[in-house]
Amino acid sequence: MPLKRTVVYIDADDLVTIEEAAARTQVSPGQITRDAIQLAAMRGRRRSEPLRLRRFASGDPPLAGRVDEILAEDPSAADADRLAAEPGDQAEMLANRRFMGVE
Repeated sequence: MPLKRTVVYIDADDLVTIEEAAARTQVSPGQITRDAIQLAAMRGRRRSEPLRLRRFASGDPPLAGRVDEILAEDPSAADADRLAAEPGDQAEMLANRRFMGVE
């Protein structure tokens, strides 16, 4: 889509933040501004149709009936059980936990 020229007034502190982000990410300040405007505009949109999500088949028919019990479990105990059952995936799981800030 072709771009149209416009003028946007930006607070001096915000402009510094945009320029720092541009230098850090090697993206132009204009592109950062366009992305921010697009995100703000999209946030205000309403869908004309409901969002259709694909169904999930867990392979465990009574799962829905046990959801409260499962969610109440201690996650660290569940992770310990899973690590014991799948020792090959320990490094990936630990990396994911660190990324999520759990460890």
